Order: sequence, then C-alpha cells, then structure tokens
Amino acid sequence: MQKHYGVSPEELSNVAGLLQSGQIVALPTETVYGLACLALNKFAVAKVFKAKQRPADDPLIIHVSDLTEAKLVCRPDRRAMSLIEAFWPGPLTLVLPKTRIVPAIVTSGLSTVAVRSPAHPVFREVLNLVSAPLAAPSANPFGKVSPTRAEHIKQSFGDGHPPVVDGGPTKIGIESTVVDLSSSRTRILRPGPIDTEAISAILGEEPEMPEPKASRNKAKAPLSPGLLAKHYQPESPLQVFSSTEELMAFLKMEPSIPAATCVITHSPLKEIRFPSKSLKFMHLSESGDPKEIAQNLFARLREADTHSPPLILCPLLPETGIGSAINDRLRKASFKD
Repeated sequence: MQKHYGVSPEELSNVAGLLQSGQIVALPTETVYGLACLALNKFAVAKVFKAKQRPADDPLIIHVSDLTEAKLVCRPDRRAMSLIEAFWPGPLTLVLPKTRIVPAIVTSGLSTVAVRSPAHPVFREVLNLVSAPLAAPSANPFGKVSPTRAEHIKQSFGDGHPPVVDGGPTKIGIESTVVDLSSSRTRILRPGPIDTEAISAILGEEPEMPEPKASRNKAKAPLSPGLLAKHYQPESPLQVFSSTEELMAFLKMEPSIPAATCVITHSPLKEIRFPSKSLKFMHLSESGDPKEIAQNLFARLREADTHSPPLILCPLLPETGIGSAINDRLRKASFKD
C-alpha cells in the first residue's frame, strides 16, 4: 500500500477509497494531523484505537462537513447552533447528546459525542469525497506529542506508519477548543484556539473551566480527548516555568543544570541573559507572537527530543487568549505521576 499521498485530485480520490474500504489514513487539519477513519464503521474505528494504543475509555472526535452531517451524529441545542454559526468550520469541538447511529466504540459507551467541522481544505475535500463523517484523533501514539507535519507521522509510528496525506505544516498547531453542551452548564473541557472570551461573547455567559483529571477514572469515561493532566508528552522530561524571568533565574544556577539541556523559549535570544555553550536553545517565536508560538510548539518539542536531552526547559505564557491553551499543553506535557 502506498504510504505517502499529495493533495492532487487523483491522490485524494485514492485516499477516499482507502477510507471507504475501512482503512485508516493520517490527514491534515488546521490544528494537528489526525488519524482518520469512517466514524460509523466500528471495525475501522477499532483500527485507530489499536494503532494509537489508545485506552477504550477515551472517546474520539467525529469530523463532519457541515451542520446537516452533524445532525446525523448529534442533537445540537440553541447554544450549539449559535457557536456553529460563529465558528464552524474551524477549531471548535462541541460535546452533545449523540444519535443512535454512532457506534459505542466511538463514544466509549457514553450518551454524548464530540463533534467538529474542520476548516482545512484537504480534510474538507476528503470529507466530501467520502460523503460520511470521519473520526480523527491526533495521529500519534496515545499521550505523546501531537503531529503538525506529515513527517511527524513516521517519527511517531516508524516505517510501519499508516498512509499519510502531506498537506504541509498545520496552520494553528494545537488541538481544537472543546466545549461541553451536554447539560445546562456550558463547560470548556479543553482550552484551544477559540478562547473563553470569544465563546462567552456568543453565548452571553461565562463557561465553567473544570480542572484536568490527574488519573483515569475507570468507572467513568472522559467526555472528550485531552482531558487528563498527563498528555502531549515528549520522551525527554519537560520542566515548565511561570515566566521567562523565572526561567532566566533558573539558568543562573547553570552548574546544576545537566549539560545538553534544551531550552525552548518564546523570547528573543538576546533577552536570555545566561546562554551557555552546554545548553541548546530553540525558539517558538522571535517576536513572542502567541499564534506563532502555538504553531511551532509541538514541532519544537519533537525537535528537542531528537537530541535526547536530559531535560527540556520552557516558560509559560500569560494566561490570555491562545496563551491559556498553550499553557494547558505545556503543563500536561510536563506532568509527573
């Protein structure tokens, strides 16, 4: 089977054929690359769980082309309709009551389902060709760093990786915002590119922000992916700091920092006052632009891992806008059991 596909009409038609036959394919979205399959084919969905080594109690997000297709798998309420009108297609996932057509394996047996309509033109074209909803969790082993480039798929899975469509680097770089509308309370389960202020402006209410779960509750499946305190983890240990200033204070203790430690920063190098030849520096954004930081975050974590450093250091951002979502990923990537 061919492993790499471009985005020509002929190649995407072949990819659609693979999906329709029950195969899994890594596809680009505007957030990260997803490992896609027919969402209503329980055997195809099982292949995704197996490939990712994903726990059966961690539900998947279903991707749809539009509201009409969404209504096949969920029952949107007034709040959902307002958010869909404002943010779809785009990086917003809604947790809603599911319809009977959705296989239990997709939702981990829950009565709710997570749904979004992606904006990436390649994913949308494949959705149109398949004419069916696609489940597509991030295309990486469970709990590891999400892929934002096609080459990351091979890094994650090795030579036996699933077929992948190369749509170039993802535009946003972190996963969608997840909003739970399954009860009267509106809750943001996972912060993402669409921030709390934007959602509040549409709904006219302040959503709740539950704390991440430190461990799995075997008696109750999470409502959507990315809700555990430990996730997105590089192979090397990651340590985060509340600010660049706190990181610089730590760097003053240079003799106690292992040689070859990797420092990932979102400030210009000239502002890091204690560079050392024994430390490797990487930048998320020379200008400190939060959107650029988000776009580069997972790629830099993967790049740092290629050097097998004894430690990766990175400061958090101010808790505003997409900075809150970036900090969510960094905290989960650095979480220790």
